[in-house]
Amino acid sequence: GPRSSASFPLATMLLATVCYMLAGLTTTSVTAYSAASVSARGQMTMSSKHQLYDMPVSNNGARCRLILYKKQIPAEEVEILSPMELGGLKSPEYLQLNPQGKMPLLYIQATNMAIPESDTICRYLMSTYSNMGPYFL
Repeated sequence: GPRSSASFPLATMLLATVCYMLAGLTTTSVTAYSAASVSARGQMTMSSKHQLYDMPVSNNGARCRLILYKKQIPAEEVEILSPMELGGLKSPEYLQLNPQGKMPLLYIQATNMAIPESDTICRYLMSTYSNMGPYFL
């Protein structure tokens, strides 16, 4: 039968929890990792070298997060932000970075470049941080 709208968020949370478990993380460690990029006043900082715009409900973004977690790339290097920090996927600020209005998106501050596809983001992270964690290639 049709899915009830009440069960969809629960299913999404269960999927996110399973992904975290497969990555060898607890939801507490994921929260701690994400919280490292929030300032004391609750505002997002832009001190990291890269910003990954993503949300836990994104299956494509899960690929990127798994690379971050397994290679133990710290939040000082890659900060995970919600697209809502820029006003959402269809906001002018986000569309300037990714005209398709999709996530995940990796923004590289040093070059002012945005990488929109999860496979390309993963390859960039594996190459840039090849000296950290397991070698996936």
